[in-house]
Amino acid sequence: MVALPDNADLMKRISVTLDNDLELALENYILSQEAKPSLTAVVQAALEQFLHRKDIAMPPSKGHRQGERKAPKQPKNLTTPRDPSPR
Repeated sequence: MVALPDNADLMKRISVTLDNDLELALENYILSQEAKPSLTAVVQAALEQFLHRKDIAMPPSKGHRQGERKAPKQPKNLTTPRDPSPR
């Protein structure tokens, strides 16, 4: 059974279709982490980072007063690790 985050009632479920290369890159990133993050956590952090870089403000979440929300933890690197084996 998968544990839901504390704010699960404030989250919206979406469906996203990824091409094979992007799916592989995400899987490799998650597997390369010592403490394996969930796919949800990685995608949320990447999307928040993308919106921040585009200078798009995040509205305050329900249950949080403005200015009280902590900044999301950013992933170190979302690139695909290089395969050390020769081809």
